[in-house]
Amino acid sequence: MHSQAATTDDEIGARLRDARTAAGLSLSDMATCASYSRGNMSNVENGRRRPTPNMVIAYERALRTHPILSGRADRRY
Repeated sequence: MHSQAATTDDEIGARLRDARTAAGLSLSDMATCASYSRGNMSNVENGRRRPTPNMVIAYERALRTHPILSGRADRRY
């Protein structure tokens, strides 16, 4: 069960990293835009920490994108 959660965390981090790099932002740039520390964001992108819902929203807002993880279109910004 623990390995499944780690895979999920890895997948979440990879999706966030892919969205960030596709936008041409460095990790430092994203941390500044999202108001999180670079280390915290690195831990999330590398699957060492699960992002909070607020962090995901911060990514979405910084990237001005549709929901990255949930696929839901009902969020209002």
